[in-house]
Amino acid sequence: MEMTLRWYGTGFDTVTLKEIRQIPGVTGVITTLYDTKPGEVWSRERIRALKQEVEGAGLHISGIESVNVHDAIKTGAADRDVYIGRYIETLENLGQEDIHLVCYNFMPVFDWTRTELARLRPDGSTVLAYTQEAVDRLDPELEALGYQCMGEFGIPGRRYFRKGGDHRTHQLHVFQAGDRKNILRHLAVRGYLRACPAEREAYGALKRWLAGRYPEDIEGYCDGKDAFVRALERRALDWYDEKRP
Repeated sequence: MEMTLRWYGTGFDTVTLKEIRQIPGVTGVITTLYDTKPGEVWSRERIRALKQEVEGAGLHISGIESVNVHDAIKTGAADRDVYIGRYIETLENLGQEDIHLVCYNFMPVFDWTRTELARLRPDGSTVLAYTQEAVDRLDPELEALGYQCMGEFGIPGRRYFRKGGDHRTHQLHVFQAGDRKNILRHLAVRGYLRACPAEREAYGALKRWLAGRYPEDIEGYCDGKDAFVRALERRALDWYDEKRP
């Protein structure tokens, strides 16, 4: 077994490699190139420079966490093969530089979400943390980005933000960590509609018809699609369960 520590890189981490080297038993770091974008190929030159920096401090790179997966791969978009090819090229470059452990995730839209980077524990240690109350206090920052806070908006425990007004461009749904019921339900419906054009068109047609009939009545609009959405969710969850390994 090897003892390692996560290191966010020069310019991104307040903990230096020199300080990590002083921790008894630690011989390596888990790191990444934090200024690269998803879908960007990591060149051997940049990988080698990162290795040399770590090794110069008396440590080595034990693994990469992570090489970000582009959304086109996650969603199966038309250009996914382009980004799959770039991802493969990055893995090959890492292997050629003698790095053979790479972590990855397929988290949709957002990666790990934290509201505190150094919550103090009773024993004096600090940890990453998330609280719903902190998200609720983010309203001013999100509003500055053009988002409108809608509160729970009909789903207990959710915080719903939208952007674009009547011509909505972005929707942000925030749930408490561990709320698997609502998180899986949203992921299932999203994936199902992306994979099933007929269902997507039927749902879109219903929403357009209801919007025309209830232009100023949000309750009438929601009630009008309630039965359809419930049935859609059941089909989506069945589809999602079949797709999961």
